[in-house]
Amino acid sequence: MKKLLIVLIPFVLIVITTSCNSGYSTPESVIYANAKYMTEKNLEAVMETIHPESPVFESTKKIVTQIFQQFDLSYKIEKIEIIEENADEAIVKFVQLTTKLTNFQFNNNRLTGVHTLRKDGNSWKIFSTRTENLEYLQ
Repeated sequence: MKKLLIVLIPFVLIVITTSCNSGYSTPESVIYANAKYMTEKNLEAVMETIHPESPVFESTKKIVTQIFQQFDLSYKIEKIEIIEENADEAIVKFVQLTTKLTNFQFNNNRLTGVHTLRKDGNSWKIFSTRTENLEYLQ
């Protein structure tokens, strides 16, 4: 019986871990997660929100790394509107407020943009982003 438990415990832990990390089940969830991880400066988690087949995957990683090195910012999603969604792709309009957390040269802003999201397995991921408007705040 002890030997069976020793074999089964790691297996059960793997199943629990895998099933708990099922990814982003809605387009909104990945957008909120991306903003959260950007605020936390968690590069690995940010990149988990980006579709691995995105043509800008590597350049996004480089830019996010530079942002994390130079700035201490807060990202807040103010609005999300799903424009179009099917089983594999979603077009989502969003409004994001970006503000500085410490005293340095940065213009707080409100960005209105459109994400194209695609499925990566069962998880939604950001494939591309288009900026529609960038408003600098006082």
